[in-house]
Order: sequence, then C-alpha cells, then structure tokens
Amino acid sequence: MTAPDLVPELLVTDITRSLAFWCDLCGFEVAYERPEEGFAYLTRGTAHVMLEQRGSGRNWVPARVESPFGRGVNFQIGVPDLDPVLAAVAGRDWPLFMEPESRWYRVSDAEEAGVRQFLVADPDGYLIRFQTSTGHRPVAGTTHDESVPVHTTVVVDAANCVGSVPDGWWRDRAGATRRLRDSLSSDALRHDLQLAATPALVLVVEGRARGVQSTPTVQVVHAPGIGDDMIVKVVEQRAAQGESIVVVTADRELRTRVTALGARTVGPRVVRPS
Repeated sequence: MTAPDLVPELLVTDITRSLAFWCDLCGFEVAYERPEEGFAYLTRGTAHVMLEQRGSGRNWVPARVESPFGRGVNFQIGVPDLDPVLAAVAGRDWPLFMEPESRWYRVSDAEEAGVRQFLVADPDGYLIRFQTSTGHRPVAGTTHDESVPVHTTVVVDAANCVGSVPDGWWRDRAGATRRLRDSLSSDALRHDLQLAATPALVLVVEGRARGVQSTPTVQVVHAPGIGDDMIVKVVEQRAAQGESIVVVTADRELRTRVTALGARTVGPRVVRPS
C-alpha cells in the first residue's frame, strides 16, 4: 500500500461506531489497526483516512473539542458511482446533510468540471462529501459558435437502445448494457449531433442492468423503478441548471415527455448502429 502525501487523522468518540459508519456505509476497509490505542487506518481506493479514539493514545488537540467535530471542513471522496453509497446510507436510515445534487465548477478560464455529489455526517459530525464526475464542458462564452448551446448532456435510454438491435442482448442484458456504455464516445456524439462542445454522457439503466457501474466518461444512473421516469427526472434536473439536453431513445411516449421539457431527441442509431 502506498499512502498519499496527505492523510487526515480524525479524533472520534467511539472507534467501534465510527468503523461501522466508515466501513459498512461508506465502503472503506481497515488497512491496519492498533486496538490498544483506539486507532485504525482506512482506505477506499486512493482515499485514505485515520481514526483515533478520543482519550486513547496521544491526542493532539489545540483547543477544546465540542460536537460536532470538524467544523468548517468537509472531506471530498471521489467514487465511480454514488448510488451504491446512497443505498448503503439509506439502508441504515442514516440522514444526509445534503441531498444529491449536480453541479458544475470552473477549473480553468475555459473549462468547467461537472459533478454529482451529496454530503453525510459521520457519528461525530465530520462532513463527508461523496462525489462522482459527470464530465467537462467549456465555460459559457468561450466557444466561437454562439448559435448552438454550449452546455450539453446526452442522456441515453439504455434499455431502448440495447433493444434496438436484435443481436442476442436478451441473453445477457447487463453485458449488453456494459458494451453500450463502453462504446459511448463524447467526441463522436459531438460530431454526429453537431454540438458546439463535447457533451457530458448519462446512461440510464433499469431492471437486470442495474449492476452496471459508471466510468470516468459515462455517468450511469440506476432507475429504481421505470427507466423512463428516471430519464425525465434527469432531464428536469439538467434543464433546471440551464443545460441543453439530447435524449437518445425511440420510445414515442418518452420523446413526447422530454420534448415538453425542452430536450432534443434522436434515435438509437446514433449510439447503436444496426
């Protein structure tokens, strides 16, 4: 294990309760621990954190510690998909400090990074911000072609697109959905849809394909029920942020619903040539 150069150490009230939160809900693993000191070193991918029980071992405390701990700081943890973490938190009825949201942040004079994120507080009040990437886009006004909206998200109806080509997808719906996900190219869609900038990609899955996970370039959204309803929800959320939306589907009813929200629609052939 190679530790990052910066690893926070959090003073906690009850190491057992904290481990249950960080490991069972947040997906961390114990790399090593010193029970006699109330200490544990946790990892989740490249995210590392140390926990130390208050009153055990050496506590470096510059001032009186009062609940909630960690005031004025939150710890951002990048994950490929928010949904499994959200499901684990909901399964324990653990309250969220901030509900999931989608935001764009400027990272340079010409580019913004998109994220989907939520915040939850650990047993001592430390704020944890789980975040997944939704892509990058130019800052408004930096493109030369102002006749086409700059900020675009392409939302792909996975079930409809997978089913548009009779290639045996029904034998392995999840596998077919992964192949569709891996074939999606923001650069190719920018060209084929004549967009002014590279779009963010969202793939909405349902049913047996719910196990398909996000990648660095494609955000996978799992519909707990009907996929069409989740697609409409995604369009509503993105449109509320002023984005231009393109929905890839052949479903007539869905096309009517999202068009009423201002989205443009195209058929599955743009992502699933026959």
